[in-house]
Amino acid sequence: MRKKNSSKSELEALRKHNEELRAEIEKKHAELHQAYTDVKTLKEHIYVHEPKEIPKYLKIIIPLIIPLLIIGYIVYSNVRSPDDIYTIKVGSLGDNDSSREFYLNQTPDLGVAQSYDRKSFRMLNGITYAVFKPKAILRNKLITVSVTGENVSIVPPVINFSYEDYAWDLKLDSNSGISKQWKTYPENKTIEIKEDCGAYFDGKTRLYLSDTYDEYEAGPFTAYAEWTPQKSNESFQQIIGHYNWELIQNEKHLQFFIGRMNDKNGSFYYLTYPITNDFFNESHNVIAIYSPKIDNSEYEGYAELIVDGMLVSRKNIKKDVIWPNYNNAVDLSIGRSMHSEKYYIGCIGRAMIINEALGIIPKNIEIFAEGEEFVIPIVGNGNLEKVRLVVKNG
Repeated sequence: MRKKNSSKSELEALRKHNEELRAEIEKKHAELHQAYTDVKTLKEHIYVHEPKEIPKYLKIIIPLIIPLLIIGYIVYSNVRSPDDIYTIKVGSLGDNDSSREFYLNQTPDLGVAQSYDRKSFRMLNGITYAVFKPKAILRNKLITVSVTGENVSIVPPVINFSYEDYAWDLKLDSNSGISKQWKTYPENKTIEIKEDCGAYFDGKTRLYLSDTYDEYEAGPFTAYAEWTPQKSNESFQQIIGHYNWELIQNEKHLQFFIGRMNDKNGSFYYLTYPITNDFFNESHNVIAIYSPKIDNSEYEGYAELIVDGMLVSRKNIKKDVIWPNYNNAVDLSIGRSMHSEKYYIGCIGRAMIINEALGIIPKNIEIFAEGEEFVIPIVGNGNLEKVRLVVKNG
């Protein structure tokens, strides 16, 4: 009897233990479920966003703005203004480095880098070029370029020149008539003055100045003329000249020649400007400059030919000088060279000479700039020390 009651008690205790264990498992399950729910909620909170509706006006504007921003960036990158000032310190390291924005072109006329008295420089005997290649394309800009040094200049696109600014040693101005100091050949001929043309040379007449066979040839000089050539199929038509230098109108080119130089065996220098048929029957002006080496000067001599405001030819004549005794019985003349039987045909409005080499090419120029590369010619017979370029808004 006691044994039966004992088994019943043990079963009751086991049932109670199982119920407690089930309750504990359900509690843990509930806790795990709540933890899972919390994690899921947190994940959705962090990563999942409900999309918002874009306003209609933005849907229209955004497709238009994006291309404009792209274009604006491209324009800014390619057309923005470069730095204002560029300088080439001539003779210093890298002055002719073509990878730079502003550099000096190494021409045969440009000497080696030198320095003296804390100044670097190169000797220039002829022509060289400063090259400007800005990183950004220039649009409507004003460029000012200047050079520092002795006997060096910048060649502008057009050389501004007025004969009225100088006191000429010899002057023929057909607007004022031809003075009696000028003689005609043949003696019985006269030179007709035509309106808007000047002194008309008919191909049979020349003018000359008596007793000038030793003048306008011994030292430096500048000759200036305004003329209208008419005969296009004839060469060696003299505009003005001596026997040892002349300005000559040819069929295919205009020519300033000098020589003989130094002595009877000396050479000649020829400065030429190619022309075509449309050059004839139009008015032109010419400047011819002869600048021999000055005694005790370290700088060599040169000759220049400027036609209609453009420097068309330049020669370095070194130490050579005109030989004055080259046919020293020939006077200065207009209309016919004593080297030829041919006479000039056309008009000559003015012809002038001054006994000095005029420095009419400036040391600084201003030009309006459009583009991505600019080449600035520099001429001289002297020391080139610095080239400076300034860019401003036009």
